[in-house]
Amino acid sequence: MNGCAILTRQQGWKVRKIRRSQGFFSPRRRDCHLCGITGFTHRDGVFDRARIRAATDSLIHRGPDQQGTYESECVSLGAVRLKIIDLQAGDQPMISEDGNTVLVFNGEIYNHRELRAELESRGDKFKTNSDTEVVLRAFLRWDKDCFARLRGMFAIAVWSRDARRLVLARDRLGIKPLYFNLRGGELYFGSELKTIFAHPEFKRELDFTGLHYYLSLNYVPCPHTLVRGIEKLPPGHLLEWQDGDVEMEASQFRRNLLHSRYCRKVRHRTPRIRCQPIFGFAGGNRGASLLLRRTVRRCGRASGLVSFGAQPQTRDRGAERRRRG
Repeated sequence: MNGCAILTRQQGWKVRKIRRSQGFFSPRRRDCHLCGITGFTHRDGVFDRARIRAATDSLIHRGPDQQGTYESECVSLGAVRLKIIDLQAGDQPMISEDGNTVLVFNGEIYNHRELRAELESRGDKFKTNSDTEVVLRAFLRWDKDCFARLRGMFAIAVWSRDARRLVLARDRLGIKPLYFNLRGGELYFGSELKTIFAHPEFKRELDFTGLHYYLSLNYVPCPHTLVRGIEKLPPGHLLEWQDGDVEMEASQFRRNLLHSRYCRKVRHRTPRIRCQPIFGFAGGNRGASLLLRRTVRRCGRASGLVSFGAQPQTRDRGAERRRRG
């Protein structure tokens, strides 16, 4: 079943069908917004400027509209951008007015207008219409707590010069990829594995644990990859690097999934059935079940909920070959 059906008794039972193509898991959103980020730390102040440019160039297929790099004595950052919001401004890396905070950002923030209005009410002034600047000013205002306010898909890196701190964050569902490697107290990261391969001292060795998962599951779950030493930042997690020390945590925003844009869609699409008895059924996937649960909570006690299933049919291929002779 592609989505969830909600039946209401309003002049007879009617079906209000919510499909994935209407915005929950829209292929258009998932495929067209690429962009990419990369970067690495170098505490000793010795680095090759060609490294960050090579890592950034390896992502140019993700962001043909704009490419940029930031280099300092402690960190190098790069970003490529496919312009979707604010075609005239919003170039990356984006730097705060005092030059202390630098942001590279891959993704889209769906509630950036609401956050902009809240920040403007607190006195913040904006120079662009991009969601990138909203993320930067939200971080300046709320630090790591800002990620709990973001509704969307994102992979973010924020560098704080005075604190010598680099913060990586990934969205709740892990829609946007973010790989990292820790070596000798330094952090290397990027939207694709090849950004880390841009460092010639990195040895490309097969990770047999990741290979085992791939051959068993047909994919490689977090935090594993097929390359030894490289990990995926898990969905809804933060990684904080500060002068060689690293901490990873499951951020509070991972636990706010039910209050995300996914569930606000239910509120917008079920405005008139609050006082009506409802009957609902859903397919077996997790998204449909979550949608139905949220709808029932919004609309009150359900008149009826039905769970049903079927035994999978097994095929005896040997018997079929024997019948065919």
